[in-house]
Amino acid sequence: MLQKIPTIGNSYRHIVRYSEIIGVFLKYGFEDIISSLKLKKFKKYEIKKEKGIDAHLLSRGERLCMALTELGPTFIKFGQFLSNRPDILPQEIIISLQKLLDSVKPFDVDIAKSIVEKELNKSINDVFFEFSDVAIASASIAQVHKAKLKDGSLVAVKIQRPNIEQIIEIDIEILFNLAFLAEKYIKEAKYFNPVRICEEFKESIFKELNFNNEALHIEKFLLFFKDEPTIKVPAVYKELSTSRILVIEYIEGIKVSDINKIKEAGLDPRLIAERGTNLILKQIFEFGFFHADPHPGNIVVLPDNVICFFDFGIMGIVSPSLKECLILILHGVVNKDPKRIIRAIIQMSQNHYYDMPKLEYDITELIEDYSLASIKEINIGELFQRLTRLVVTHRIKIMPGLYLLFKTLVTIEGVGYNLDPNFKIVKYIEPYAKKLILKQINPVEWIKEIYYSGKDIGNIFLELPLDIKDIINLIKNGNIRIEFKHSGLEPLLNTLDRLINRIVFALIITGLIVGSSLIVFSKIPPKIFDIPIIGIIGFLLAGIIGFWLIVSILFKKSM
Repeated sequence: MLQKIPTIGNSYRHIVRYSEIIGVFLKYGFEDIISSLKLKKFKKYEIKKEKGIDAHLLSRGERLCMALTELGPTFIKFGQFLSNRPDILPQEIIISLQKLLDSVKPFDVDIAKSIVEKELNKSINDVFFEFSDVAIASASIAQVHKAKLKDGSLVAVKIQRPNIEQIIEIDIEILFNLAFLAEKYIKEAKYFNPVRICEEFKESIFKELNFNNEALHIEKFLLFFKDEPTIKVPAVYKELSTSRILVIEYIEGIKVSDINKIKEAGLDPRLIAERGTNLILKQIFEFGFFHADPHPGNIVVLPDNVICFFDFGIMGIVSPSLKECLILILHGVVNKDPKRIIRAIIQMSQNHYYDMPKLEYDITELIEDYSLASIKEINIGELFQRLTRLVVTHRIKIMPGLYLLFKTLVTIEGVGYNLDPNFKIVKYIEPYAKKLILKQINPVEWIKEIYYSGKDIGNIFLELPLDIKDIINLIKNGNIRIEFKHSGLEPLLNTLDRLINRIVFALIITGLIVGSSLIVFSKIPPKIFDIPIIGIIGFLLAGIIGFWLIVSILFKKSM
């Protein structure tokens, strides 16, 4: 349920933050956004004056990244959130936002220790034998310290920044207000539903703020891969973890992007690419629950070419229907079958689409470029980007989870290609595709579907008498109500309103003329040049109102 959106006029308690946000956007050359949102009223408040950035030297995406970075944690996360939504932003902005770094100056170690002590209700020395004074990583929401437990185990302690929840709450309220203004004043924004986007972001970031969720994600991975020797999942110390701190096993490895160190350690980049890809695809196609941010900074390599993922805050979920749609798209491209791809797109869409001939033509044009390619030769990143642009062009609303899935596959393809120049992710997807297709044509699966469909129909018939009885009781008690909603009548109502106003003014003018004429002929004093003054005033008023009425009709102004 969406929260009630307060208007910007009622948000004076955050006036300093509003002014800071406007000042930063002005500094980076976004006067058009400020103007479109009708934020000129803030001119009467003190906006931080800073030397602006020359808009000609940097791209719009680069300037947006700089502005979001300066505005702090909420806006950095919001930029990263939007980088997964190519249906909202153009490709060049998406590319810039994907480079948005979530790295900030660490807060004081004494504050970090006090947070740990408060959360665990114990002295830091009672829990840890050693606790590093220097953070090994620092992001907008938390920072990480290396520590040693009393039993000698090395751990990584993730500590939430002080007051970060309150800071994010204020910024999210402001984002809701700005989204509300966007829907009100920017016609094109209504299609993207900015308020709904803010609601999704709010849900996402508050899940990430609760470290219990991340601990649960890691435990799921431990369960999924308990018998898998090619992956190392860090253990979670639940008894030392809360919603604000997370203690996990400390694992040190080589970053997957550092090819030279990988080779120096005697590891095999090609095998690492293969294993990493298979692990991601296993998460997607077998578990339906995957690490949604597998960029090089979140993957390290251990001895024996073992893969280790970090940062389990953002996870993706894949429904069975989403898996089927992905396979339909790939096979539709290879078999030059646009109808198969259209069926997948419509199955994933959240709105009705009617211009089918144009959509079919555009998809046929797209797959023609892959007419001579086998499934192993397809560049998955390029295919998904082109398909995404096509979907956006046709204004088909696709479930956001699909874009997150696309981004994950594109990211892992980039990591794999960096390790092995001959890497093709589709080669690894093909076995899963064949397995799903065989499952779809399996007679046993058909019988299951028929059985469950028949069971659903049977339940409908069993419940029908009770539903009819409920409806009859509502009618008897007078509790049934039918509501009608009109659409498209506003222009007609506005026209009728103007017409009635003009008729009323015409009657007033007529009354003034008739009344003034009677007064003039009756010679009612006071007079000027032997003409009653009240009559003259009446004629003047009638003339002024009549002139105004004529002007409004000629220029079609509403009255």
